[in-house]
Parts: sequence; C-alpha cells; structure tokens
Amino acid sequence: MQKYGIIQDGNLIVNNQQLDGYKPVEFAPIPNTFDQQTQYVVQTGAVDNGDVISVGIEVEELPPEDEQSNVL
Repeated sequence: MQKYGIIQDGNLIVNNQQLDGYKPVEFAPIPNTFDQQTQYVVQTGAVDNGDVISVGIEVEELPPEDEQSNVL
C-alpha cells in the first residue's frame, strides 16, 4: 500500500491517503543478502527529494552472542 508523508519539525508524518502537502514515500528495500540471524536493519532519516520523500536503511551486524547468556 502506498504511503504518503510530510516532514514537520524534522519528523516524518505518514498517512495512507494523500493529504494536502503530502508526497509519496519511498522506503528502501531490504537487501536479498540480509541475514536476520546475524544482522539488523535501522531506518535512516527521511529526505525530501522534491517529488517524493525517501527513507533509507542501514544494515548492521548483531553483536556476538555471549555464550553464558544462554545458560539456564
């Protein structure tokens, strides 16, 4: 479903309907190489590109799991 948004005071406000002043929002896709067991995704700030608002992502590595945290 297409989302529409407007940036107010540095925050992205999103709606399902295109209201006055709202623009289409394009969210970056999660890469096919993303491994949810070893990585996590963080959304970056919204950028107004004139006709659309773009929201990017950063893929980060999960920290190593502490072996003792799994011991009951």
